[in-house]
Amino acid sequence: MYLTDSLSYYAADRSTTIASIKFIDNGQRTVFTKLEPKDFDKLSKFVTENTYLWIKATFVVPNSLKNTDLGLNIPYLKTCSECYLNGNLLGSYGSFPPNEFSPGYVSNYYLLPQGLLNIYGENTIYLKIWTGGSGSISKNLYISEANYAQFHSTIITFFSSKIILIFTGAMFVAFIIYLLMFIGLKKVHRHQEHIVFALLNLYTISFLLIFFAADIPFLTSSVLSYLTFLKFGFFFGAYLTIYFANGFILSFLHIHQSGKTMIIRTSILALAAIPTLTAPSYKTLSYLVIPSIILSFCQFYFTIPKLIDHLKHKETRANAKKLLKGFSPVLFCIPVDFILRCGFVYRDLPYFTLYGWQLTVITFMSFLVKQFNDIYINNIKLSNQLTDFNTHLEKQVAERTKEISEKNLILTEGLHAVSNVQKNFLPPKKRTFRGWELAISYTPLVNEVSGDLYDYYYSGENLDGIGIFDVSGHGIPSGLMTILAKGIISQHFLNGITQSEPISQVLENINKTYIQEKVNVENYITGLLFRFSSFNKKDTCSVEVANAGHPHPYLYKADTKEIVEIQYEDPREQYGMIGLNDLPVSFPPVSFRMAPDDIILCFTDGLTDACNAQHEEFGKERLKEILKSYAFESAVNIRNKIKEALLEFTNNNPSNDDITFIVLKRNNSKDYIEELQDNYIPPLTNMGA
Repeated sequence: MYLTDSLSYYAADRSTTIASIKFIDNGQRTVFTKLEPKDFDKLSKFVTENTYLWIKATFVVPNSLKNTDLGLNIPYLKTCSECYLNGNLLGSYGSFPPNEFSPGYVSNYYLLPQGLLNIYGENTIYLKIWTGGSGSISKNLYISEANYAQFHSTIITFFSSKIILIFTGAMFVAFIIYLLMFIGLKKVHRHQEHIVFALLNLYTISFLLIFFAADIPFLTSSVLSYLTFLKFGFFFGAYLTIYFANGFILSFLHIHQSGKTMIIRTSILALAAIPTLTAPSYKTLSYLVIPSIILSFCQFYFTIPKLIDHLKHKETRANAKKLLKGFSPVLFCIPVDFILRCGFVYRDLPYFTLYGWQLTVITFMSFLVKQFNDIYINNIKLSNQLTDFNTHLEKQVAERTKEISEKNLILTEGLHAVSNVQKNFLPPKKRTFRGWELAISYTPLVNEVSGDLYDYYYSGENLDGIGIFDVSGHGIPSGLMTILAKGIISQHFLNGITQSEPISQVLENINKTYIQEKVNVENYITGLLFRFSSFNKKDTCSVEVANAGHPHPYLYKADTKEIVEIQYEDPREQYGMIGLNDLPVSFPPVSFRMAPDDIILCFTDGLTDACNAQHEEFGKERLKEILKSYAFESAVNIRNKIKEALLEFTNNNPSNDDITFIVLKRNNSKDYIEELQDNYIPPLTNMGA
């Protein structure tokens, strides 16, 4: 017997008792108003904060049921209720104010004892309801045989409440597992999807507590008010669930959240949560819920476009599809619930979205199991390979050693070949010309193959110029490029003399030709190019030098005993190196005069950058002190003093670069005697390979 059409309502003060209601109802005036079906979900609109809603239903026991135990089943009723049959209390669900609490989403079942029934007349059922700002009652409440009504009520309660408790237990297990995974893998796993998914499950549990609140004793105690439980448990849990669902999507897709995105998402969470958490009453809370939920869903503005973008690109499509597969159950159930509930089709059914969410959790748990399974299988394969490798280790080591030895032999032969070529094309390290004494130190880094290049240009007994260059890199590649560079530099230097070109133009021509000749080789050269004039009557000569990104050389002036760096007066107008295509260069010339006993010292950066065991550099100041202290000696002795000081400073600490430097000292041009033999040069064993 469905009671839908017989329902009527009356709002009464909280102090009103069942006796008062019966007295009022049996009076001359009718105070109960018919409850229309459209208002079944809006009971709260009939009451205030200080009133309860009384709902009355009348029925007559049909002849077929007069000797049968009957039961009343209300599939759902929010929030708290007491049931009376003909003025007699049958029972209650939930707790009334001041310690109010909802029983959750359970079916309300009441046994209608035969002793309280009016078998031959009209019976009246009164329901005393506290709505809590969102009261509603099922349209399908009915009276039937007690066994059927009780069984049906148990089924409804199981699918609407008890099963959610089981689901919550599964989510708690998922929370623990993913939390432990995050803790265990945080040192080797950069992504945050484990901890985000763990928190997503935790806050979903908070959201679901309302469905089985009556089964948890501490929730229904007087310590926690129902309003507080709704605000901090149900609604704030819902907002956090949406927040971490967005975070999980971004983490699963390996999308890094910018600081701005994080601030906006957190601000949206705060804007939704703060009004809810500070709501003073149930009525106010009911008005804030829908706007706050809509605001929370605005966070998907940051995730859905990125998900669509990942679906468009082949390299990220598989992971995006995997994410959609995991969320597909809940995505399917959300519109189903919307149609059934918001469309008012049938509201007595449980929330299918909750089932969809549990399937989503299970799906991602299956991903986790598969991930561990793949790791386990891969570890077994690696273990088998390791066992096989250990079994054949000796053979493999022998074969590998032979292969490496053959490659080393080829490499050594290549190094020797390049070294021999360099030895043949580099001029002697010590030479005298009319008015000049020249001493050179040249120490390659790798097997006598160097990226440093030096050269001097002369005609007969006259020195026309010198050059020192440093090719980027080390070993065979840079050594081969020095061979190419030497020919280009020599050709353009001689052309510059015959065509009376400025030394800066000569260096620019070298740069252009080198870029053309080296084709696609990625390297560059820094260097200095000097050109000397003939001696005048006072035995002085003019010197012209251009610098292509090389360390500035030093000039020792014998008359003042001072050392100066040779550089262009405005360093901003000197820039660029040799061999960098499309890079502007400017090599302005520097001119000065040299008299007898003046000295030029030029070097590659391997000299000043050489370090001792304490990582201190040899440096320019130490170099200038040596030059000044031994300026009165020959160029060869000055060179040897520098090498000895370098050996003592580094104390066999290996160098990281080739080391080349040139000492060029002016002599009296009238005392020139051609020298045929080089002096002794102390070895730099610690600076070589």
